[in-house]
Amino acid sequence: MIHYSDKYSDDMYEYRHVILPKQLFKMKIIPESYWNADQSALRLLSEKEWRNIGITQSLGWEHYEIHAPEPHILLFRRPKDFVPPTQPALRRAKDAGRRKHYKIIVPTDVRILYPSSLSQIILPPVFLVMQYQFTMYH
Repeated sequence: MIHYSDKYSDDMYEYRHVILPKQLFKMKIIPESYWNADQSALRLLSEKEWRNIGITQSLGWEHYEIHAPEPHILLFRRPKDFVPPTQPALRRAKDAGRRKHYKIIVPTDVRILYPSSLSQIILPPVFLVMQYQFTMYH
């Protein structure tokens, strides 16, 4: 289980450390490319890399320091006044002007089942007009 410390801060940054289970290192689950040249400790990891090994934190954290004697402890920081962008606002900005609405016309056969005789009557093809709104990105 990954352990997350409480946050602590100075005048500029908010800090926390993350303790990874030692089994991750013993079982060699962490990719070799995440280690420094002599394989004694992890190198500084990008956000994508530390999320890839199972660390989950809010936005803005940076892996900034390595403590070689204890490679299973990762040190993180972010600016003290960091305000993460809101997801709905980001999504609206991304989607602005990119939506198109389409009407879908689906050809279909209409089948009527009579349970008593289990016979079917197939009527000529009918076009069902269904109005869907969906987003197509281009």
